[in-house]
Amino acid sequence: MLERLHDLRKAVEKEGGAAELYALKYEQCGIELTDGKTKKANRKQETGYSLRVIHKGRVGFSACAGAEPAPDLVERALASAQLGAEARFEFPSPQKPQKDVVTYDARTPKLTFQQAREVGERLCATLKERYPEALVEAGVSWVWAETHLANSSGAECSQNFSSYSVSAMVQQVKGEEITIVFCGKQGFGPQDEFASRVAEVILERLNAAKREAKITSGPKKVVFDPMYGVFSILMPLWAGLNGENVARKASPLTGRVGEKIFSDLLTIVDDPLSDGVGAYMWDGEGVAARRNVLVEDGVLRNFVFDLENAARAGMEPTGSAQRGLLSRPKPSFSNFIIEAGTTPLSDIIASIDEGLYVVNPLAAWGANPLSGQFSTPLGFALKIEKGEIVGRVRQVSIAGNIYEDLKKVAAVSREAEWFGNRLIPHILVDGINVVAK
Repeated sequence: MLERLHDLRKAVEKEGGAAELYALKYEQCGIELTDGKTKKANRKQETGYSLRVIHKGRVGFSACAGAEPAPDLVERALASAQLGAEARFEFPSPQKPQKDVVTYDARTPKLTFQQAREVGERLCATLKERYPEALVEAGVSWVWAETHLANSSGAECSQNFSSYSVSAMVQQVKGEEITIVFCGKQGFGPQDEFASRVAEVILERLNAAKREAKITSGPKKVVFDPMYGVFSILMPLWAGLNGENVARKASPLTGRVGEKIFSDLLTIVDDPLSDGVGAYMWDGEGVAARRNVLVEDGVLRNFVFDLENAARAGMEPTGSAQRGLLSRPKPSFSNFIIEAGTTPLSDIIASIDEGLYVVNPLAAWGANPLSGQFSTPLGFALKIEKGEIVGRVRQVSIAGNIYEDLKKVAAVSREAEWFGNRLIPHILVDGINVVAK
């Protein structure tokens, strides 16, 4: 595959341009079960090439699917450069990885649908045994990919990636009330404990939901669960820390590097050299991966940048470019980490006289990705009263602005757990506006 990339690069260089060639071979498989019976199985394969050029000071791009490059791939890239954006960056020279990291598990491509179905069947059976009247859905999926990159500056990068995930959802209907609990685990390859951990979390939450509780409206202490509860505050934060929005001056954090923006309990890192499934040694443009401190003790330190948006913003690239086969590189997060604190979760809960434990927002997209404003109905939340979780609350939402509310973080738990490419502890915010119907 690298030979084909070199041929394309030379064709561009003959025209007086610089080239970056990217090749992808990708396969995704998955199986879904309902009450232990197979509902759907799928397999998706993708192979192809993309070519980005800098020609006469402008950027061009073309891409194609297939095992061989399209005959006119170079011609189309050069043609698009005639009307392309001004090139404010150069393709990087060869960069040595800071360290070898795990990105691939050789067992993943060898998984069969039969093996995945057995995992899903056992997971459904465990949940149905405790809640036979409930609707139980389970899913097992696995992905592996091979990528290659070569550019006119001499960089050559080849990497393999894989991921494996197990998830389940239980839906209970009692009269007009519906309870939905979801959990998923993801890693590089098959892990027997994934299914048992998913079942454990779901059963714990269903047990807590057996009791009903009421909560009044107003500012409350709110604990955000690290698995999905944090989505209502993370989604706008991801937008604010994304270098593309910074370059466009659309982020409210633009121009505030070095300024204290959050509680000093918050340190946020993007780290492709850590253990989550977002790991890599080079990003999608051949820039060597590195640990990138975004917020340190509440002080804004950096953003995630690709080459183009770093140049537009007048900052350094951070090795954060990610790409698909048919799309240009964009800045994105690798392994997103909020560093754990020192307080046990049990102590955090014990400190709350009246508050809320947010397990799952019903619509995290209710947050404005740029202003930070959010108004989010909660699909699953528990009331905390006099230091104990006393039951589930219904028809409750939370509202606020993450850029203001994250200044009011009162505690960060010492417990943290990987969920895909996120390592996040429980976060207690004092003064989130709770709206109860």
